Amino acid sequence: NALLNARRVYVAGFWSAAALAELFVEKFLYNNDNIFSITSTGPEGMARAMSIQKHDCLLVYSVNRPISALERIVKIAKEKGATIILIANKETCWLASYADHCLVGSTEGVGFLSLVAPLLISEILLSCSVSKVWKKRKKYTDSLNTLLEDMDYYKD
Repeated sequence: NALLNARRVYVAGFWSAAALAELFVEKFLYNNDNIFSITSTGPEGMARAMSIQKHDCLLVYSVNRPISALERIVKIAKEKGATIILIANKETCWLASYADHCLVGSTEGVGFLSLVAPLLISEILLSCSVSKVWKKRKKYTDSLNTLLEDMDYYKD
């Protein structure tokens, strides 16, 4: 419910986790138009993080080593009172103490960085949220499909 009840949703992930963050944003757009990615450690990422407010939700992917920019974004969100959901690959993740909800998909013993477990967690979150808002968004989806059919978008 934290994702669905949020005023705005921000999804942060750097390096390998940036792909997970961007994929989540693209798929979640079916549920909520107010979702934004933070996948840059540069000024544009920090500027977007400064927009996080109390009734927002920050979904964070942490599957790499500690990244100071990611910790700074999480601290900003925590200070402003946003809900923080952490998807991590270790129970001992360095950001766990900031999270309101922590979902762990362990990849220990794989021998290389695998994104399968965090991706699976993402898909479960997306599936659960879609099922909860489908009735509200059905009219929108039907209108979009009608528009695309009128434009012959689905033509072979």
